[in-house]
Amino acid sequence: HNILEPSEIGKTVIFGEFVKNFYESAKLLISNKAAFQIRDEKEFYDSVRILLQDAGLRDAMGKRARDVVVNSRGATDRNLKIISEILKNA
Repeated sequence: HNILEPSEIGKTVIFGEFVKNFYESAKLLISNKAAFQIRDEKEFYDSVRILLQDAGLRDAMGKRARDVVVNSRGATDRNLKIISEILKNA
């Protein structure tokens, strides 16, 4: 599953602690306060309850999640250009 798909449409994401396959995306979402990373069932229920009770927080987190995705677009192209320049000068 891809945590950026719901983020792209402005939805807050809740995910567990095992994020090996999408570590960088998870780190970006957490550092931008756009997702909840939970460790157990209680944290899951607490996160869901908070989101259901606080529409302002839910909307703000969703907007930040979408912003993370939008601001990350083109990262591969930017990185390839940097690598290409490094290789040219090597």
